[in-house]
Amino acid sequence: MSQSRRRVLRWLGISLALPLLESAGGRSVARAAPVAPKKRFIGCFFPSGAADMLDGASGDWVFDGALQALVNRGLKDNVAVVRGFRANNEYDVHWSGTAAFLSGNNVGSYQMAATDPKKGERCGKSFDQYVADLEATRVRSLHAGWSSLNGWDEGHDAAISIRYVNSIAWRDDRGPIQNTQNPREMFTQVFGDGTSVSDPHIQYLLNRRKSVLDGVRGELRTFRTAISAADRPKMDAYESGIREVENELTAQMETNTCVGDPQISDGSTTYVSNLRAMQKIIVRAFQCNVTRAATVMYHEGIGDNSVDPAAPLAQHAYAHGDWERLKICNRLQVGLWSELLTDLKAVGLLEETVVVLGSNMSDGKLHDPRNIPLLVASAGPELRLGQEVFGTRETKNEDLNRNIADLWMDLFPLFGIDQASFGEGRYKNTGLPSNILKG
Repeated sequence: MSQSRRRVLRWLGISLALPLLESAGGRSVARAAPVAPKKRFIGCFFPSGAADMLDGASGDWVFDGALQALVNRGLKDNVAVVRGFRANNEYDVHWSGTAAFLSGNNVGSYQMAATDPKKGERCGKSFDQYVADLEATRVRSLHAGWSSLNGWDEGHDAAISIRYVNSIAWRDDRGPIQNTQNPREMFTQVFGDGTSVSDPHIQYLLNRRKSVLDGVRGELRTFRTAISAADRPKMDAYESGIREVENELTAQMETNTCVGDPQISDGSTTYVSNLRAMQKIIVRAFQCNVTRAATVMYHEGIGDNSVDPAAPLAQHAYAHGDWERLKICNRLQVGLWSELLTDLKAVGLLEETVVVLGSNMSDGKLHDPRNIPLLVASAGPELRLGQEVFGTRETKNEDLNRNIADLWMDLFPLFGIDQASFGEGRYKNTGLPSNILKG
């Protein structure tokens, strides 16, 4: 059996990539010296801001409020609460603030002259795709989402693409990347051939409540004898993680009838189970180096439905008129994000991963682009974690708020990426430090 660092077992179309281990075949596997401390990135997003962030204030976006789940899970020291950064507000901030979250680029308008190169659907290559460029993995990147919109209203739809609110990841300035909303499809993408999101053989196994591990049981047994005793717990955790995801997916088949449905028929159960399952799949994909870049959208950029089973209105509506309900949404979504961090930490990947959570505005009543709710998580000595980090203390003044491109520019070197500039127009990086880095 091959001793390559990217170990893959194949069975009937399944490509079961194994986690990178310190040993194989009874001898140490040489590791290349790392060129940068960080290797993986996940960009996460929620719409319509957080409660009580009126006039640039912190509101409920604090550790004894919306961020309580991070404290409960012992993650406070792994998270920086970042203040004083603004969303792109070139157009309606729901649209431009969503599309440009990971790039800082301006979005194109349908109403520009036909000869203008900025006409139509355009934004800019997102940070996750630069990380994806670092290594040719079997799956370039993974993108999880809950829902998408086909349109909003006549005025917006005539002027600007609805796809801006449905994607935070852009392959290039003309290529928004569609999210996967069905965790079964993401599972088949990771454990299938890496290109399709609907591998029929894996769907068959899930329908029969069979594990992808069963078909390679003999090879796994042989592989186990070739690794060190220290690495066997890592293999146990990896196999347990796969079976855990499979159990969740098969359980959903029995209880759920909707996946990303515009109206959530069974309250938050489907919402939480779908996103939780996809987050776990992303972690398994990271473990075995199937990919190193991902995004998670906890809602499209407007938030046109509820994630709270006790209230039928949209998250967007709560942001405009019911902050107590918005707090429920915020805490639910931060809770899911904290689960993602917990899973990364449990398998030893948080230190080499940067995970960012943010929104396209602060106060949803006013569509306020100032002082957006923003978190950066990781482990290791490079980042100012476990504290508030201020790009500026002048959070009330939009002109003095920092461009989010400044944050991305400071993160690029952690991945060994040499980037001269980032963003566009008045949202381009300023050359000033974001203050997220130590030293």
